[in-house]
Amino acid sequence: MNYLILFLGVYASMMWKLYSTAEGGDRWPFWSLLMVGYTASMMRLCFVIPCFNLNRSISRKTWNDKTLMVFLGSGGHTGEMLRMLSTVKSLDSLKHITFVTSTGDEGSQKMLTKFIEERSLRASYSFVDLPRARRVGEPLVSSFLSTVKSIMFVFNVFPNIEYPPDILMLNGPGTTVPLAIFYTFLNVVQFSHTTKIFYIESLARVNSLSTSGMICRPLAHRFLVQWPKLAVKTSTEYKGILV
Repeated sequence: MNYLILFLGVYASMMWKLYSTAEGGDRWPFWSLLMVGYTASMMRLCFVIPCFNLNRSISRKTWNDKTLMVFLGSGGHTGEMLRMLSTVKSLDSLKHITFVTSTGDEGSQKMLTKFIEERSLRASYSFVDLPRARRVGEPLVSSFLSTVKSIMFVFNVFPNIEYPPDILMLNGPGTTVPLAIFYTFLNVVQFSHTTKIFYIESLARVNSLSTSGMICRPLAHRFLVQWPKLAVKTSTEYKGILV
């Protein structure tokens, strides 16, 4: 509701500014079209982006015949994500799973191969490599350039993925951000398909959200943390320890 009030306030102030500065009737058609476009864009954002939308939830019904994309963020992030996936009973009923790993992350690829073999995964699946947005200890400037490169890669490659995800599962680290940004963008501009973003904060985050978590939180349809005090502090969901 606060966002709606803010939107209406901005809209009203802009309309008054246009009205008070307009000279003659010739300028009104242009400004009218501009304001119609602005209004339509803002309404679309309010309905689609979770932080503006009162209904942020993902359906708790079975995942049968849905497409899933999972990002494996290396090391502990990958281990936590695979342990969570191992508890999903309807995993084999998915139409397709796209596993995304960072380029050169051999550790995650080995863990994923072991998971698929031990699980005897029956659902169809595919793999995609994504350039890292940030490496541990990387300087700020270099990290910014890496993030831009990763975002450009996502916007160039991921529109052509054969199975657009119905659900996108993320749990960090920084390379999750380009994926969240891209699929939020698609949710805004596409009317035929919506990707629900499901973010699970790492078990290591006890007192505060990670940087990637803070960035992705407004974009996520569900955002879970694994410590009750953190859930209260950040107004997020807590369903127990998931890993």
